[in-house]
Amino acid sequence: MTPNVLPVRERTVVLSGLGFITALSWGYMWYLARDPMAMCMVNMNPWSTADLSALFAMWAVMMIAMMIPSASPMILAFAGVNRMRRAQSLPYVPTSAFVLGYVAAWTGFSLVATLAQEVLHSAALVSSMGVSNSGIVGGFCSPRREFSSGHRSRTLACATAAHRSAFC
Repeated sequence: MTPNVLPVRERTVVLSGLGFITALSWGYMWYLARDPMAMCMVNMNPWSTADLSALFAMWAVMMIAMMIPSASPMILAFAGVNRMRRAQSLPYVPTSAFVLGYVAAWTGFSLVATLAQEVLHSAALVSSMGVSNSGIVGGFCSPRREFSSGHRSRTLACATAAHRSAFC
């Protein structure tokens, strides 16, 4: 047995747990997407604690939904190394602790993203939906870049963001 290969049973348990976490996250995101007003904070007044909590939850769940699936090969490799360490009676860190650390790192990023969005919102540089109200911040979506070869995908992303903001 190679160090990175887990027996089918253990591999199934790890992948089932990761799949469950991912499914919960994507389910929550689907629920929010069904109702365009669910995360819509349409006013330019300072956000309340409830608004910031909802924004943080959105960021955290979105990060988990996207990052857990991409980390699953690394998590499986970690579980394989742990299995070998247990077999040799060496100290090991449970795979669940490793996954929780990974989730904690992305949750920390979500907190930073929430605070950054609040700072930009308070300075009236972005709308409640995260759409730029400023030429400086909006320079990323500048029309003069619209036809340059490297910026087409960003222009599409900005147009999509503007379309989403129309619902609020």
